[in-house]
Amino acid sequence: MKRILTLTLALVMLCSTVLGLASCGMEDDGAIINAYYVGELYDFDPARAVLDDDAMRVMSLLYEPLFTLDSKGRVKNALADDYEIFRDEENNEYRMEITLKDTMWSDSMKGAVKASDVVYAWKRILEPDFATQAAPLLYAIKNAKEAKSAALDASGHPITTEDIGAAAVNETTISITFRTMYDADGKVVEPDYDAFLRNLTSVALAPVCQQVVSAAEDSWAHRDYTIVTNGPFKIGKLQRRFNQFTIERNPYYEYSYEEKDEVAEANPTAHVRPYQITTDWGLSAEQMADMFANRSLFIMSEMPLSLRTEMKDDIEANNTLSTMSVLLNTSKADSPLASKVVRKTLSSVLDRRAIADTLVFATPATGFVSDGVFNAGSRRDTFREEGGVLISSDVAQGDSGFAASQNIPTLKRTLTLGHNDSEADLAVAELVKAAWESLGFKVRLEALSYQSVSDDTGTSTSSADAYDKSNLVEAYYNGFDFGGNVGALDAMLVDYQMLSPDPFVSLCGFSSTLNGNGVSGLNTANEKMLAHVSGFANAEYDALIDKAYAENDLDKRAEYLHEAETILIEEMPIIPLTFGQCHYLASSKIKNVDVGYYGYPILTKTKLKNYKKYLPVEETPEAE
Repeated sequence: MKRILTLTLALVMLCSTVLGLASCGMEDDGAIINAYYVGELYDFDPARAVLDDDAMRVMSLLYEPLFTLDSKGRVKNALADDYEIFRDEENNEYRMEITLKDTMWSDSMKGAVKASDVVYAWKRILEPDFATQAAPLLYAIKNAKEAKSAALDASGHPITTEDIGAAAVNETTISITFRTMYDADGKVVEPDYDAFLRNLTSVALAPVCQQVVSAAEDSWAHRDYTIVTNGPFKIGKLQRRFNQFTIERNPYYEYSYEEKDEVAEANPTAHVRPYQITTDWGLSAEQMADMFANRSLFIMSEMPLSLRTEMKDDIEANNTLSTMSVLLNTSKADSPLASKVVRKTLSSVLDRRAIADTLVFATPATGFVSDGVFNAGSRRDTFREEGGVLISSDVAQGDSGFAASQNIPTLKRTLTLGHNDSEADLAVAELVKAAWESLGFKVRLEALSYQSVSDDTGTSTSSADAYDKSNLVEAYYNGFDFGGNVGALDAMLVDYQMLSPDPFVSLCGFSSTLNGNGVSGLNTANEKMLAHVSGFANAEYDALIDKAYAENDLDKRAEYLHEAETILIEEMPIIPLTFGQCHYLASSKIKNVDVGYYGYPILTKTKLKNYKKYLPVEETPEAE
């Protein structure tokens, strides 16, 4: 059964009661909208959400970046109020100044969202020891790439994040100095401001609260009381022991710090508006369908597979910038996956159409870069359309003697495939398992979940630190870790996120020098760039990514990136399966569910018609 989160949205303000679900007995304060929304989540750090479309769907509710992309791919202001471009004649540089709207953190005690919080979030991403695929989003900034790779300046000193061209001018203004680029004649050219603004629409670049994150870097994103957000929603409770997690409407989303006291005086309970997401993993698909029909459930998303098939004609589906893939661990020399022949054969026997049909809302992948990613600066010219089909839809016949023919020892023919502990991911993993076993391999599936760990007395605890780290996020960033053993997984099933409409960002992640994973041996004589977590390293690929980084002609840049993608598919460290689609079904009583270019529902202005009919009734105590 797919683990589902129940989303309860209070569209105005609810009275403070037990669980926030009962009426006050006075004039009601707003609607409650119940919805099944996403699967189980562990990490709420927007800079690390690269593996899971469920995570991206929730991050887009919790965090607001400087800009957003509307459904037509146009940049719109979000946290940013305005921006200006400047030419620094003396230094022959170009600058951008972005002014923020005056708004607050979800925890009003943390005050206003400041320009320094945005800059802190970016510097954190660019620290050499912070692994994240989000780093390439910022490589247009002066010294950003150099800081990430701990490069040395002309004097031999390491370039750090203090040297990057991003700074808080004051509490509401960010100054950005772009890296200098030259044309074929050696003249300085203007940066591609539009491409940079599109990168700033990525939720991965949203601000994080510096005073919270800096105090608990390793744990802040796992605990309800330390996750502070700036988007329309905030975390209510994380109770993994009870399979529950709630989000609430952020009451300060559109309020400035100066308005805080005024808001609190007018609405003393404004700080407890409970928009709720609560896990309920025991409901069957039939129960969910009945609840939707009976109007005790108003929105369904990431539904069980049977409901997707049954209701697909009524369900809204939107393409997302994501590619469900099998990421391979190529780093072990004695692994069969170190062989390109093996990797390509493992890909050739996968039936992508069958996988897409199983998921219902997906299409067979024809390359790594998903549909919707721009080619050369315009959504009218997409990278996928221009790049064409790199992966054939033909399915090769499995040869049970293949593993033996490659001289793979019997003990090395067992492959461990990790996947999210969900119905949909398990169904895909089973299809992969069957296909690979047709080649003479044995495939062991490992469901990566967030099970609690008992303490010495045998009592389970709700502390985030007491949870088993054998989940997809930790496994990815710790090098295919499982059960504390680095490299124990041979492959992982991931929803690989493109993060922005710029193909450079996605393809840059597989570069040996620009991927964002930073360096090892920091501040030593043997600093070493870390390859992509798959272990993929290819000199020709690296050279093409370097050329794309240095190229200011958009068409030429796109050519380099297409060549790079061709190499990636030829080497196959990652096996693309399907291009993602986000789906949801809303009751006729619901209106104002919007969808942006990234394909995820926007619930900020969602309303429930005649909501008073659906308010919970306060129970009257029985007389003694």
